[in-house]
Amino acid sequence: MGVKEPAPTTLARYGLTLAAWKSLRDAQGGLCGVCSKDAPRLVIDHEHVKGWKQMPDDLRVLYVRGLCCPSCNHFVLTRYADAEKHRQAARFLDDYAKRRDEALENRG
Repeated sequence: MGVKEPAPTTLARYGLTLAAWKSLRDAQGGLCGVCSKDAPRLVIDHEHVKGWKQMPDDLRVLYVRGLCCPSCNHFVLTRYADAEKHRQAARFLDDYAKRRDEALENRG
């Protein structure tokens, strides 16, 4: 797998060991956990919780969600993203696609 390993300081920030990071990477097949694309670099995604910086490593690591490409980390898993917001966004996009398709069908 050609994914670049993170620096020791990056691992420490998330309470991860290199072995734990490799386990996450291997569990995801070396691919982004969101878009499933092969990326040269995977970032460590975590839930943004109050007191993160003061948490001990063994607690901080519990908030690591997985690894993803920088694009998905920035654009999909934004700071306040959660499963319900993504379900709502999916419904929003589905509703739009349905209205668009109906309008296009009615034009012809």
